[in-house]
Amino acid sequence: MIILTERESGFNRPSRVHSNRRDGSRIRQMVRSLAWMAIAAANCSLAPRLAAADDTPSEKDEPAFKSIFDGKSLDGWEGDPKYWRVKDGVLLGEVTPDTLLKRNTFIIWRGGVVADFELKLEYRVSAQGNSGVGYRCAEIEGQPFLLRGYQADIEGGDNWTGINYEERGRAFLAMRGQKTIVEPGQRPRLVEQLDDSGRLQKLVKKEDWNQYHLIVRGNHMRHYLNGHLMSEVIDLDTANKRRAGLLGVQVHVGPPMTIEYRNIRLAHLEPDDDEAAKMIAADNDNLTLSPDEMAKLLTFDNPSGLEHLMKSMARLIAPAASQPISDAARITLKCKPSYVPHDLVAGSSDRAEADEEAGKQSDLVLIDGDRTVRVPLVPEKLTELDPAIAYDFDLRWAGDAKRYRITQVRRGDKAIYGAAD
Repeated sequence: MIILTERESGFNRPSRVHSNRRDGSRIRQMVRSLAWMAIAAANCSLAPRLAAADDTPSEKDEPAFKSIFDGKSLDGWEGDPKYWRVKDGVLLGEVTPDTLLKRNTFIIWRGGVVADFELKLEYRVSAQGNSGVGYRCAEIEGQPFLLRGYQADIEGGDNWTGINYEERGRAFLAMRGQKTIVEPGQRPRLVEQLDDSGRLQKLVKKEDWNQYHLIVRGNHMRHYLNGHLMSEVIDLDTANKRRAGLLGVQVHVGPPMTIEYRNIRLAHLEPDDDEAAKMIAADNDNLTLSPDEMAKLLTFDNPSGLEHLMKSMARLIAPAASQPISDAARITLKCKPSYVPHDLVAGSSDRAEADEEAGKQSDLVLIDGDRTVRVPLVPEKLTELDPAIAYDFDLRWAGDAKRYRITQVRRGDKAIYGAAD
């Protein structure tokens, strides 16, 4: 299932929409299906949730995990032997007073790269220890055993375990208890507080064995510790996100420490074959949600999630008004513009040539509070408006055409289009 947000959907700018016109009829069918789902969810009153959505990963249909550490040797792994060895069946990383680090160092799994995957392992860290599981990483040239990439953090203290940290990159992507979206040139945006960080920290067993479970698919990364979701990241930063790379575990600069790993198991996952995701995710920048995540979003104890979905759907399926809003012949809406191809849900022919011709025109969808107006076939100049900026749209009702027409668009005191009516 897919949810399209104002910034993540492929329908923000006409240029991106038009590039997908060959899929016009299939996209229209998908939009209609999503619309019916949204309407059904909005009218549901018999149950507080659309469906159960457990925060913990299901053990049903568990993918085939394979051990990547044999407990006897470092076969398949490469790291600095000064810091890494096998002892009593565990992978041991140790920093002593005589081997203090000037920079972090990793032991790297050389059995391949990881892209979409699940990883399960157990770890035990000393009180002053600091470590992490790096994934989809790249090696840094000229600096042996140093990786750059996503990291599921581990420490003996109370601050960092469970977070998503990008080593030698964008740093903190999600703190413990956070679900974030990372967008180009922006700090991670908090979209949900999963749980209290302090409460989650109490689930970490100090100087004892803990179970880490990473689920990484597409641009969606989840870190579970002892069965509880610690952090979740959706990475939409096209310039910096990594789709595949190396896997490794770390010993960190600082005081003497030990980190032990055992039962390290990896499952490679097939990329998501959802047809709707293929059609919409033209450049893999869209926010895709699983059915369980969709159900969680639509719980009625999460009204902001439902409102977000309904507004997103309104942008796609809002019809051109057949009568003025509240009998107002003239209205002003202050909002960000959203674009949608004129024929996307207008019922035009499925013939490819008709789709191509209709795709040259876009409608403008304006949402200001509970007022939604779709302005069909806007002038070409208005397709250049920035969807990230809020403008003032002056609209006048055209009774003969049974629709609103734009008379003026302003940004602050400056007129961008048209003249005062």
